[in-house]
Amino acid sequence: MYERHPSFRPPEGVAHLWRYLSFAKYISLLEYKALHFARSDILGDRFEGALTEADKEGIRTAFAAHLPKSAQDGLLKNFSETMRQIRRAMYISCWHESEYELDAMWRIYAADHGIAVRTTFDDLTLSLEYPEPIHAGRVTYIDFRTDTAFYDAYLFSVFSRKRLSFEHEKEVRLLLVRDMEGILGGADAPDVVAAPVDVTRMIKHVFVSPYAPAWLHDTVARVTKTYGLSFPVTQSHLAKDPVL
Repeated sequence: MYERHPSFRPPEGVAHLWRYLSFAKYISLLEYKALHFARSDILGDRFEGALTEADKEGIRTAFAAHLPKSAQDGLLKNFSETMRQIRRAMYISCWHESEYELDAMWRIYAADHGIAVRTTFDDLTLSLEYPEPIHAGRVTYIDFRTDTAFYDAYLFSVFSRKRLSFEHEKEVRLLLVRDMEGILGGADAPDVVAAPVDVTRMIKHVFVSPYAPAWLHDTVARVTKTYGLSFPVTQSHLAKDPVL
């Protein structure tokens, strides 16, 4: 279930969100009626959920009057290890916010046999059937040399910040927490959590990659119909030839 959180800035309810994925993952979505949330420390960005240089100096300053430098170093080391464990309890589903499809997103995430699922922020959050809270909002892109990620009393704040180098993603992310206490105690953490969704509410339109072979559109349309779903399946507008 969706639950608002002060660490996240949700977009407008009608904002269009896109999920670029492979044909196989699209089939999995229809078959299992679940979104796959990946553990934050395996998303591919080493800075996911990390503190910035400004955060580090802020922690030093806060304790400078009370602790010697050696103790401050130990505090930062312990805090860093705790954050590493916390990342293993955070699971994320990434979406791209845009009113139109982007060629760059196709090329990066779903070129040859790719699919793009389009929804709105309201339809996405209202479709969530996972029993525990799921938070959602826009990612803010910051300079990790000068800006702060840990900006409020909630650990979630560092998971709503990414480096400026990823600004092109225009990411809206969903975040769920799984077994924080157990994982901090050394329990295993799966790579992926499957969160149930109402696909008929979530999916509003499906687009097929402009770089996919011609047969893929018909296959996606037939598979979608086989699952009893009626949302439109369209070849990417980027595949059209120029008028003249």
